[in-house]
Amino acid sequence: IAVMATSTSSPPSSSGEPSSGEPSDEVYEAAVRYLFRNAKLASSLALTPQEFWARFARLLELAGNPHLDVRVVHLAGTNGKGTASVLCDAMLRAAGASVGLFTSPHVHSFRERIRVDGRMATKGDIVRSLERLRPHFESLGVDLTPFEKVTLLALDVFRWRRVRWAVLETGLGGLWDCTNHVPAPVVVGLCRVGMDHMAVLGNTVEQIAREKAGIIKARVPAFTVPQVEGAGSVLRARAEEVGAPLAQVSLESPLLAAAVARSSQVHPRGAPAGADAGKVAEAWEALPPWLQPEHQRLNLALALALVESALARASPDDFGHPVPPPSGTEPAPSTAARAQAAGAGGGLAVGATILDAALATRWPGRLEGVIVPAGRAGQSPHLVAFDCAHNEDAVRALMTHLSRGGGFGQGSGRPATAPGAASALHMTVHSMRPTRLTLVFGVNRDKDAATMLSLIADFARAHAEAEPPRQGKPRLVEVQLVASRHPKCLDPAALARTAREIAPDVPWREAGPVAAALDAATGFAGAGQGTPSTVGAGSSVAIPAPLGGGGENGTGHRNGLLNVPATLFLGSIFVVAEARERLAATHPACLPPDDFAFARLEEPNILLSAAS
Repeated sequence: IAVMATSTSSPPSSSGEPSSGEPSDEVYEAAVRYLFRNAKLASSLALTPQEFWARFARLLELAGNPHLDVRVVHLAGTNGKGTASVLCDAMLRAAGASVGLFTSPHVHSFRERIRVDGRMATKGDIVRSLERLRPHFESLGVDLTPFEKVTLLALDVFRWRRVRWAVLETGLGGLWDCTNHVPAPVVVGLCRVGMDHMAVLGNTVEQIAREKAGIIKARVPAFTVPQVEGAGSVLRARAEEVGAPLAQVSLESPLLAAAVARSSQVHPRGAPAGADAGKVAEAWEALPPWLQPEHQRLNLALALALVESALARASPDDFGHPVPPPSGTEPAPSTAARAQAAGAGGGLAVGATILDAALATRWPGRLEGVIVPAGRAGQSPHLVAFDCAHNEDAVRALMTHLSRGGGFGQGSGRPATAPGAASALHMTVHSMRPTRLTLVFGVNRDKDAATMLSLIADFARAHAEAEPPRQGKPRLVEVQLVASRHPKCLDPAALARTAREIAPDVPWREAGPVAAALDAATGFAGAGQGTPSTVGAGSSVAIPAPLGGGGENGTGHRNGLLNVPATLFLGSIFVVAEARERLAATHPACLPPDDFAFARLEEPNILLSAAS
């Protein structure tokens, strides 16, 4: 990295705000390139997990052990830990805490991985932290992996931004993960364990669960979603071995019921469109659409349990840095209000403000739907949807959701940086359930593409275009196979060969680049030609009125059932990222002005490895 013209001599202000002055784009780009220069992990493949562990322990010591400065909520699992992490982050902030969030990978901007009080770390945060840490990195005389560097970077940023809490998501596994050096987290959570990253974690669910269970520690409360028996037995054995209380959340969780009831108060819903006459809506249909599927309701229940446990064990000093809310939102609870809400042991109760935080949370690329208005005469509006289902369990859950007539959520217009506002909640619960659906699927070579294609084929047969229409259920038009720009992406021709061997009766089609598929879906006139000069961020377009009401509008919907074409991008996170970035470039007014997709347009043009 070039010499960076920023000072490291003075810490940030006591408020935890970043220091003034941002680095140049060139300096920031050099920092990111340094962090990810060993993305293929080539120089470290011969190391054992124990050697990785010892090496990162030495790094922590050299950096002054920043992991000991924060109260940690720690999460592991194959699917759902990102969802549970962002929900925990939002709820802790609603309680008045200053919170750092560390997740991976990112969808658009590298800085999504490191957030402070609901906002991405600044470019200055990244550069200044790397200035402090680079001597330690290089003192070891080895080329560290990106995850080692980025994990320590996150902990250093949290220290210098003076956060009191950190929500840490493991990278791979858990037992030997860099984040697992935290000796005594406040609480730990286990999301769904399934088959992924088998080359690293093992070829059976029991082996994978053994790695995930490593975050369970003596006398630290642990919570888990329901697991397949092989995984569940491993988690229970680990908890018994170390003496940790382990509880399993369920769909009957009282806290989950409270969240549903709170959502119903803000935005009551009737029976879904296409339902049988006289059918009463399920209570959970009041939740924001991205939290309605069974697996997501369990992730919400897990996050609620984790936060309830964390708050019960907290002291008033843990909430000494309330975050000023943005204009127009509900203020953070006052010290007096927090004291009044405190229960036995000085902890906070999970009340309306904290529930609103969870319900207003926005997590792009998870059952997300965007209405793209007609661009030219004769065109109809189009629903474009995104879901980062990239392994067997995630694709199965998504196909099940769609088969049951589930829909996608319309964003609130901005990420929930300071939750609790009823207006944001109102906008996130509108469900969009298409009648005609095209799937766009792409995946990397290190994933089990054949199993995911089989699951998609089962859905395709059950919802074929030629089949008689069924109330509330989508009809499949075709499955397009695409390639992202990532070096590990599986070529569409190879995907198509596998797909046709599995299901020759399904309408598969090689569709080429992701951007071209997005342009075809939205009817963009310059399909495949790059960013248009006639459309800029913040441009005004006529977006249909919010969906989910009892009447009809120009989209031909009633109660969220759409009579417009719909295209769902799924699979690799890189497929979803490229589709959203193309939408940001061609139809910027369809996304919130502070969406991370716009941040990506300002990031270095570096392809970062999924393994990082």
